[in-house]
Amino acid sequence: MRNFYYFSLIFLSVSVFSCKSDTKSETENVKSKASLQLIFNQKVGDDVFVMDEYKYHADAGYDYKIVTLRFFTSEFVLYDTSGNNFQLDTFHYREADEPHAYTAEMVLSDMISPDTYDGISFLHGLDETYNKPISPMDTPSLPNNVNEYRDMYWPWQEQGQFHYMKYEGFYAAGQDTFAFKLHSGPTKGNQNYIKIDKLDFPSTTINAGDTLVVELIMDVDKWVNNDIVYDFKKYGSGIMDNQEAQDILKSNGKSVYSVGKVYVKKNGN
Repeated sequence: MRNFYYFSLIFLSVSVFSCKSDTKSETENVKSKASLQLIFNQKVGDDVFVMDEYKYHADAGYDYKIVTLRFFTSEFVLYDTSGNNFQLDTFHYREADEPHAYTAEMVLSDMISPDTYDGISFLHGLDETYNKPISPMDTPSLPNNVNEYRDMYWPWQEQGQFHYMKYEGFYAAGQDTFAFKLHSGPTKGNQNYIKIDKLDFPSTTINAGDTLVVELIMDVDKWVNNDIVYDFKKYGSGIMDNQEAQDILKSNGKSVYSVGKVYVKKNGN
């Protein structure tokens, strides 16, 4: 049975698919491997993202602030410089608005092959492997379904599934303020997860026992100010049943992520 954990500083459980036969013992194999660590951060342009302040302007004509930002990512793929792809068998839940102290202390360290790596891709959201439709009386489909990401469950369809993202806040129109809820997820037969194509980073070599650290950064403003301008007023406070609004998030979401710092923590450090 697979175990899954979520936290801001996350070690990913890795399943590496290889055509090579491994004749070493399990202990020797572990000692010959390295680790991958992902750090999730947020920004707006070149600036650090600030929660719950009217610091941002939507091109549709409104100042806005974000008070809730929660999302899933999954189906990570790590790329080496020889063109090989390594599937990382895990998902990650990020709660940017309510960080929990204990999550930074949790460490899950499974192994990847020592090699030279230069990119990573993933899904924003959950594919059908993790987000299986279920009846209201069934247990939600994600393992270790702790209270924090139970809040992402959306039971209001005939068969409930999890939201991919909750991006919530307020926008100002004249002297008035209004709430918005940019919730993404599967609805009306549309999956709506977003494939984030390979994000390149400088070729980085890791040896056995090392940890490859990759920072993934979400530009929060690009959800609304991008190739398509999102209009809070036009789409209203809730959009889970609005496929036109979901399609805007799918289009804009392809470019919200970038790679920040990439470095190697040597064995023992």
